[in-house]
Amino acid sequence: MNLDPTAIIIAYSAAWLLGFILFVLLWIFIIRTAVLSALRKHHAETQAERRAAAGRVLPQ
Repeated sequence: MNLDPTAIIIAYSAAWLLGFILFVLLWIFIIRTAVLSALRKHHAETQAERRAAAGRVLPQ
């Protein structure tokens, strides 16, 4: 079986590039999820503070 070195280099480079892109996309997803979660929590806390300041605390 004769393997072309150029084809091996291209396949290796393509696999590495695909792995890197998937790794970056995974980190973007993780960071985006964490930021959105923090924003939701902050929004809920801010709403509770506004209700308390307005004197109309709603039961949860």
